Amino acid sequence: MSLSYLEIQQVVSNLTQTIFSEEEEGPFVSVQKVFEQDRNTIVLQIRANRQSYYLLISAEDRLTRLYLVDKKPQQPKTPSAFTMAARKYALGPLYNIRLHESDRVIVFDFGEVKLIAELSNIHASLLLLDKDGKVISATKFGKRIRPGVAYLPRVVPEQTFLRTASSKPRFDSIDALRDFYEAFTIANQAQAIRSVVSKGIKRKKKHLLKIIAKLEGELLRSEEAQPLQRYATLLQSKIGQVPRGTEFVDVVDYYDEKLPTIKIKIDKKKSLEENINRYFHQYKRLTGAADRILERLEKIEKELEYVVALELRLVKTTTIDDLGILSAEAKKRKITKPKQQGPSQKGKEKRLPYRCYSSTSGVEIWVGRNAKDNDILSLKLAKGNDVWLHARDWQGSHVLMKTTIEKLKSEDLIDAALLALHFSKGKNDSGAEVTYTSAKHIRKPKGAPPGLVSVASGKSIGVRINASRLEGLLATLKTY
Repeated sequence: MSLSYLEIQQVVSNLTQTIFSEEEEGPFVSVQKVFEQDRNTIVLQIRANRQSYYLLISAEDRLTRLYLVDKKPQQPKTPSAFTMAARKYALGPLYNIRLHESDRVIVFDFGEVKLIAELSNIHASLLLLDKDGKVISATKFGKRIRPGVAYLPRVVPEQTFLRTASSKPRFDSIDALRDFYEAFTIANQAQAIRSVVSKGIKRKKKHLLKIIAKLEGELLRSEEAQPLQRYATLLQSKIGQVPRGTEFVDVVDYYDEKLPTIKIKIDKKKSLEENINRYFHQYKRLTGAADRILERLEKIEKELEYVVALELRLVKTTTIDDLGILSAEAKKRKITKPKQQGPSQKGKEKRLPYRCYSSTSGVEIWVGRNAKDNDILSLKLAKGNDVWLHARDWQGSHVLMKTTIEKLKSEDLIDAALLALHFSKGKNDSGAEVTYTSAKHIRKPKGAPPGLVSVASGKSIGVRINASRLEGLLATLKTY
C-alpha cells in the first residue's frame, strides 16, 4: 500500500508549488516544529505563505506515505531518539524539497543539515545528515545506515527502478491520495483496537466461566452442611450415655417421620461433647462458606453479563472515536491489559549486566550498568583478547569491545572511548584520557570493592565529548 515513485513525484511537485511560491521561497519557508505520530512517522509544521502546513512523512514498512494533513497528531509521552534529534537539527529555514535519483528517496534541504526520507516499500527509513553527508540519526539503523558514517542510498536494480517509476498513479489528485491514506490508516487503527478488545473479551469470558464452574462446585460441597447440624442435634440426646472410645452411636432420627434408628460416626479419641461441638463447627463453617460463595457467584455473573454486553457493543461500534471510548472502558475494567512499557515479565530473559551499542563499523560495545555489573562484565563475560576500556582517574562503567586490539579500527576505538567517558563521573569534563587494553590484563585485587580492578598493562587515548557523535552512538542501543 506504499506510494509509488510516480505518486511521490506527484506529491513532491505539488508540495513545492504550494509552499515555495515565487514571492516566498528559500529562507522564508521554515520548519517550526516536529511532531511524532509513531516511531516511524513524523509531521513537520512548515510555515510558508503566511500560513502553517502540516506535512506527514511515514517510513512505516509497506505503508510509506507523504502528504499534507489538516492538524498535528497527538504526541506520545516519550518521543523517539530520532524525533528528538529532528527537533534539534531539522528546524529553521527549509530551502528545498526534491526527489533523489534513487528509488523513492526525498531530500529536505535545511542548509548544512538534510532530512532524508527513504519511502520504498520495505527497508524504509528517515535519516538526518550533517554537512558532510554523515548520518546523525535515523528511525532504523542497519549495515548501510550507521551513526557517523557517510550516507549511501540503497542500490536499486535498474529494472526494478524503471518498473517502479513507470507505474501509473492510483489517484486523480493529491487530495484523493491524502483522503485514501487517512481513511486507510484510520481503518487500520480501528481494526487494531477491535482486535485487542475482542481478544481481551474472549480471555475475560473464559476466565469468568472458569471461576463460575469452580464456585458452583464449591457450592455443591457446601450443601453437606445440613446433615452435620442434624447429627450434632441427634447426638445431644445421648450425652452421658456414650463412653470414650466408641466409634458409632445408635440414635433415633426424629427428623424422619418413620423414626428409624441410624448410626452416626464419631471420633473415638474424643468425648461425645467434643464430637457434638465438632459437628456444629463444621456446619457453621460450611454454611458461612455457602453464603460467601453465593455472594461472589452473583458478583461474577454480573461481571460476565457486562462482558457479554460489551462484546455486543463492539460488534455494533464502527467509528474510531467510539472504539477508542470502548477500548478505554475495557482497560478501566481490566478486560484488556495495558500496553507494556518494557519487555514482558513472563518468560523474560535474565537481565544483562551491560548495555549494548554498535560502533561505526558495527562492532558491539558492552557498557557495564553499575559496579557489580562491571565485575561480571570484566571478570566473567570478557574473553582474554577482548578490548577493555575505562575512563582514567574517574569512576565509571567498564567497557568491552568484542574484537581484538590487532583488529581494532581507530574509529571504533574512539566510539568505545567516547562511551567510556560518557558513562563515567568525568563526562562533564572538557576532555579526559581513557585506558584500553586486552581483558586478560585485568585483575581483581583481593578484598577490593565491586567495580575496582587493576590493569597490568595498557595504553591511553585522549577523548573529548562530541555531542553529535555521542548522540548517534546512544541511538544504536539494542533492546532485548
